[in-house]
Amino acid sequence: NKAKLPFWKNGTEGAEGWQHGWHGYDNEFMDMRGFFLAQGPDFKKNFRAGPIQTVDVYNVLCKTLGIEPLPNNGSWSRVECMMRSSAGA
Repeated sequence: NKAKLPFWKNGTEGAEGWQHGWHGYDNEFMDMRGFFLAQGPDFKKNFRAGPIQTVDVYNVLCKTLGIEPLPNNGSWSRVECMMRSSAGA
């Protein structure tokens, strides 16, 4: 609903603020971020990792399936801590 979203004044025209597809959640706030939950033989038990990004999930899936990931924007360093040493072997 356009009437409920935050608006700001630009000084020359009317109120601005509507962006198509803008859901209103700011992922800079920890309470607004999603979570990644995994269980299985490739993952450490009772382990709580730090935040990861959505693009990191691809590397996790490739590792658990035992396939080599294509070049991507994910970071293995953010997710390797949650994997057992024998993951994907």
